[in-house]
Amino acid sequence: MTEPEIRNATPDNTRGHASYAIQRVLAAARARAQVHVALVTLLLQVLIGGSVVAQTTNQDASDLIDLLRSAAKDVSFDGRVVAANQTDIASTLDSVVAQIHFSAEQSVEAGDPLFTLDPTEFKLRVRTAQASLLGAQADTELANENYLRAQTLFERGTVTKPQLQKAKAELAGAQAALALAEVALDGARIDLESTVIRAPISGIVGPPNVSVGAYVKAETGAPLARIVQLDPVLVAYEEPYAEQVELFQSTALSSPDEFLGLLTIRLMLTDTLIYPIPSKPTHASSTLNEATGTVTLWAEFDNPQHVLRPGMRVRVLTEVDEDAVRRMTGEK
Repeated sequence: MTEPEIRNATPDNTRGHASYAIQRVLAAARARAQVHVALVTLLLQVLIGGSVVAQTTNQDASDLIDLLRSAAKDVSFDGRVVAANQTDIASTLDSVVAQIHFSAEQSVEAGDPLFTLDPTEFKLRVRTAQASLLGAQADTELANENYLRAQTLFERGTVTKPQLQKAKAELAGAQAALALAEVALDGARIDLESTVIRAPISGIVGPPNVSVGAYVKAETGAPLARIVQLDPVLVAYEEPYAEQVELFQSTALSSPDEFLGLLTIRLMLTDTLIYPIPSKPTHASSTLNEATGTVTLWAEFDNPQHVLRPGMRVRVLTEVDEDAVRRMTGEK
């Protein structure tokens, strides 16, 4: 798209989705020669997912792409950048903040330490659990020896069956206690590891909501901080839906979402600057905006340099995915 075309892509001259522009092209084509009427019919077959006759030539596919490009070139919509993912950081323990490892608005990677809680109490819990485990292991070994001895004596006839069953039950109880001691040690170790609170995702971390020395409680109160993922990001934009319904109800298209596969979108950041990485619409909202009659579409954009930021306003430009059209027409 040239610079004049970009500047003309304003809400005043935008007429809705490419489907509206396609209808305009079709109306003009009907007034032309009969050969153009046949070409328009083939265009509709492509857009509605209908069958394309085997006699379709490569020149027909090329003409279709030209028509689609002409129909979509002036279509643009207001869009906004939103975070694809964000998460609040919270503590899973009741403890005191001992260290903060980041500055506000710092870029962090998943797994980076953000906060360290006072580990003293949790180290003691690990040592206590280790001691309990050693005791449980000794009790289990003794109970096992007693059971083996009782089994041997029972075979010799010097121990009764109830005595053997008692030894077996004592062994089972010791084994259960050993298993609980192992679980307790695992839990104590997990708690100790949790004293270092790490970033669950990569992104930009906001300012900490606590300071060193603050007492924090598990999963309660305000989050300790928030991380916003910036790569990738989502772009949301509104499209008029009535024109789509009129087109789709008059054809065999199974759903409006089928048309999304034929489009590529780009972002206009200023009057002259277009974001270099294209994308495709990924999904649409299940409900309409009652006030405007529009449907919200989302597209995911790679954002390796963090140029796109949540809250940023952009213009969404619609282009034709020529490869998708060729695949639909069966052209190699």
